[in-house]
Amino acid sequence: MRVLVLADLEGASGFDGTPSENEAARSESMAGDINAAVRGLVRAGASAVDVIDAHGMGGNVDPKDVAPPAGVLGGTLALAQLMLHPAEARSYAAWVLLGCHAMAGTPDGFMAHTNQGMAVAGLRINGRETGEIAEFAWLAGSMGVAVAAVAGDEAACREARLFIPDVQTAAVKTATAGRRARCLPPQLALSLIEEACYRGLADIGSRSPTVLDGPVRMEVTFKVAEAVPLAAVLPRSAVDGATVAYEAADYGEALRAYLCTLALAGSSAMIRR
Repeated sequence: MRVLVLADLEGASGFDGTPSENEAARSESMAGDINAAVRGLVRAGASAVDVIDAHGMGGNVDPKDVAPPAGVLGGTLALAQLMLHPAEARSYAAWVLLGCHAMAGTPDGFMAHTNQGMAVAGLRINGRETGEIAEFAWLAGSMGVAVAAVAGDEAACREARLFIPDVQTAAVKTATAGRRARCLPPQLALSLIEEACYRGLADIGSRSPTVLDGPVRMEVTFKVAEAVPLAAVLPRSAVDGATVAYEAADYGEALRAYLCTLALAGSSAMIRR
C-alpha cells in the first residue's frame, strides 16, 4: 500500500516563526514531521511513502533527513505537479497533508494565507471561503483518493475538519500572533502526528474521498491592483473590483484556471519593477 505525503512549512511542529531560525532548522522540522508520519503510516500497513515538498517551489527538505521507506519526489509546485501526473496521483491508497496553515483571513491562524499570500487576499469556491487544505482534498477526491490525516496549527486542523469532517488531525501548535506560534514539546507533537497518520490510514477503507461536484465558480480576490487585469486575461473570466471570477465545468478545470490566474497575476511584480 502506497501513500503520498504533502509537506508544507508553516504548520511544521517545530517552526514557531522566530526570525533567526535558519533554513537548516526549518528543513529538520519538516523532516521530523515527515518521519513521524511515516512511522504511523507503516504501522497501519503502508509499504511505501512518497513525499512532495509542498512549500513554495519545493527544495526545502533535505532528502537525506527522510527515513525509509519514504522517498522525496523531485518536481515543483505541488498542485501543478499532481495535475501533470494524474495516473501517479490517483494510484495512492491515501494522501496525508503535513505542515498545514489556515486560509487567508483566519484571525487565529499562524501565518494564515492562501497560495501566493503576498498577492491573494482570498479564494472562494462556489461562494465558500477556501484555502490550501480544501484545494488538496478536492484534488485528491477528483482522483478517487481520500485524505487520511492533516497536521498543522490549531486553526488549520479546525479548517480541515470543516472540509473533511472524518479526517484525523494533529494540532501541533497555536498562534500567539499572526507570525509567531507556541509549539508543543517535540516528543508530544511528533507522537500526535504519528497517531493521526496511523488512525487515518488504518480506517481509510471505510472513508469516501472528498469530492466537489461541478459546475464550479472560482473567485480570487487580489491585494495588488496590478494583478487584476493580468489575471483577467484568462478566457471566460470576469472582473468585479479586486476579484477575478471564472466559471468551470468541474473542479479540475477550476484548479487549472486558478493556477493560470496565479501565474498571470505573478507577472504584475515584474511590471512594477
